[in-house]
Amino acid sequence: MDAQDFEIPQIKGSFVDIVMAIMFRLAGLCMLGLMGLVFASVIFRYFLNDPIIGVEDWMGMLLGLTIFMAFPFVTRGRGHIQVDLLVPLFKRSRWLNNLRLFLIDFGTVAMLVFLGLRLYDQAVKHFSRGSVTQAAELPLWPFAAVFVALVALSILAFALVAVESWRDRTSGKDQAS
Repeated sequence: MDAQDFEIPQIKGSFVDIVMAIMFRLAGLCMLGLMGLVFASVIFRYFLNDPIIGVEDWMGMLLGLTIFMAFPFVTRGRGHIQVDLLVPLFKRSRWLNNLRLFLIDFGTVAMLVFLGLRLYDQAVKHFSRGSVTQAAELPLWPFAAVFVALVALSILAFALVAVESWRDRTSGKDQAS
């Protein structure tokens, strides 16, 4: 995905498009909050010699929320990394290119499912143990549960994109990815 291809998603269209656009904006707000916390933490720690208790806990949670809220948007937009040295080798043959795209789609879904299952296990462990963060003593299970829900949304969004692109490929339309 080149820089000129980037577009801020609009809050219109299908339900999935609306959800993705809202999550994209929420990820931006999380990033803004993260930047504010880092700025405040630096000011308080180095200039006022009075660190903010628990700020690292909040920064970790905001970072996780930022990543997992942006993840559905990135996967739906096929924003994965391509190795420019290898892609042209596969694009010479339609069959090899389709195989490459299938392996990317399958690998992405498989990794998302694996990540979702691992996060679900963590959420269950945090809930059963009553785990909390180190300084702010925030319960960890709600954050892990939200991460699981966001990964599930990523799987759904990417599966819709993969099915649509495979439908286009089998009907003869070329895909630019």
